[in-house]
Amino acid sequence: MAQVTNRLSEPEVRERLGLCLDSNVIDEVYSFGQLMLNATVETTRILDSKAASMAAYGGAIVTLLVSTTGGWVHLGNTWTLIIAAIAAISGFGAAIFAVRTMALRDFEWLGEAE
Repeated sequence: MAQVTNRLSEPEVRERLGLCLDSNVIDEVYSFGQLMLNATVETTRILDSKAASMAAYGGAIVTLLVSTTGGWVHLGNTWTLIIAAIAAISGFGAAIFAVRTMALRDFEWLGEAE
């Protein structure tokens, strides 16, 4: 049994648009497609901005812990060092994942024909 989806293939879309004779409907479909494309680009931009903020925040945590170690390391006990190490590892991990998120990738996108 074939799986039913709500996605149409490109030939099916072109066939359905070919059957439509009203230019207002075609314009509405085109406008809706542009709206969806702009929303996708805006969402991608926002996510990229958040990833950059997380990378900067993680790097700032690690930098702060390393640069101020001399001032606070003798004030605490063993737990202080353990908590600081966990914070540094967490900050470094957040920065690594955020940078990986912002890496350039090839993905399927609309071409000139669409």
